[in-house]
Amino acid sequence: MSITNKYMELAINMYKTQHCNTNDRQSSQKRLSLRDVAKYFMHQAWVDDGIRITLSVATLSRRVKGTCRSQAQSNAEKRLLTEAEEKVLIQYAQKLSHEGWPLSRRRLEEHANKILQGRIAGFNSVGVSWAARFVERHKDQLKGMRSHALDTQRAQASNPVFKAEYFRLLKEVLEGGGGDDQILEENIYGVDETGVQSGIGTAEYVYGDAKKTLQQQQRGGGRENITVIETICADGTADFPPVVIFKSKAFHSSWVQENPLKAM
Repeated sequence: MSITNKYMELAINMYKTQHCNTNDRQSSQKRLSLRDVAKYFMHQAWVDDGIRITLSVATLSRRVKGTCRSQAQSNAEKRLLTEAEEKVLIQYAQKLSHEGWPLSRRRLEEHANKILQGRIAGFNSVGVSWAARFVERHKDQLKGMRSHALDTQRAQASNPVFKAEYFRLLKEVLEGGGGDDQILEENIYGVDETGVQSGIGTAEYVYGDAKKTLQQQQRGGGRENITVIETICADGTADFPPVVIFKSKAFHSSWVQENPLKAM
């Protein structure tokens, strides 16, 4: 709900509350007009949220009389899926996301179409912007992002049962279970490695002739892999510099130039 809609609803509720008892003379002396109610909540928006808003007295009057619906109410009536159907679809999308099978825009639309075709006779398909609006409306539960590849073997090993057992065994070893000595944090190190291909670079922001529509940049065509190994201690220190492994028959002095991390 936007800030303006929020204070419009508050203004409507205040006006209805003040004018619900027309027989109470004392309360009638405290009643505010629509214009005064609008001014009051415009001031409150500035005091509470630091935002200047405008509440239309005419809109407020129509809303009080029930002749004008809020934008949220209008949008809700335009929704194709019911609230229950949207909830089921969101839960299904979240479930697949956790399992490594996230829904694409096309697949999300396909599931929505199946639901609607089962309820509405002759229904064809949702609109081209339906998925974007659906995700935006439920951005606290769903969001779009670029996917990253995950090997099936790794996905199959990544399940709650295996993870729970792994961390149970790890905790037992670290705490000295079975009569062994406890392993202190300063004696625990994490090691990881990554590979970089020397002939493949990422896109770079460059400057060139204004008449060109495509700016190409030359790069080496080599595909040799450079391995980088980094280590960090469990207590937060990084005692060891990274290790870089090149494929070569001899040592090149250029490898140690511009080496702020003192990599080996």
